[in-house]
Amino acid sequence: MDDQGRVSNRELAAQKIGVVDIGFRTTDFAIMDRLRHIDRGCRTIDSGMSKAFGLIAQRFRKNAGWRSSSTSLSGRRRGRHPDAREVHPLWRHPRPGV
Repeated sequence: MDDQGRVSNRELAAQKIGVVDIGFRTTDFAIMDRLRHIDRGCRTIDSGMSKAFGLIAQRFRKNAGWRSSSTSLSGRRRGRHPDAREVHPLWRHPRPGV
């Protein structure tokens, strides 16, 4: 739909589509069939970006040997800023020489 609420893609409007909305704490799933909401295909799960951030923090701590909390990825508690190569040995900086 466009910003006026009119169908802007008639081919897409004639199909069955799914929408996944990943939020900070939840993820919502919705299904539409020819622009009609289908209740049985919609749900919410209690997993979102906060879970992803937690998993990333675990990997940082494991690979770099950090002892910081999951909310502090900077390594400041140990008095230094981490190098990305400590976290993943194959990491390459996007700008060579940095």
